[in-house]
Amino acid sequence: MTTRKKKSAATHYCGFAGLRDYKDYVLSHEEILEKYSDHLKMTTRLPDALSAAMGNKIYMATFDTKEELDTFFRDLLEVKEAKA
Repeated sequence: MTTRKKKSAATHYCGFAGLRDYKDYVLSHEEILEKYSDHLKMTTRLPDALSAAMGNKIYMATFDTKEELDTFFRDLLEVKEAKA
């Protein structure tokens, strides 16, 4: 009988953020790519049929810590304040 040892898997955190065209975000697409280039696994523009549910532009990234993931969400989803 052969026994298998369990592989020790490191914990990683994966985040998905969908941005909408009609919102004015603090970070531009280029700034996001520059800041998170080491973490991004996928970024693309979604077809209109999917964008209503998921956003027009999507970003998927992985991080070693929950804190890094939380910062990613804060950075990507922060919108500029409306001018009075």
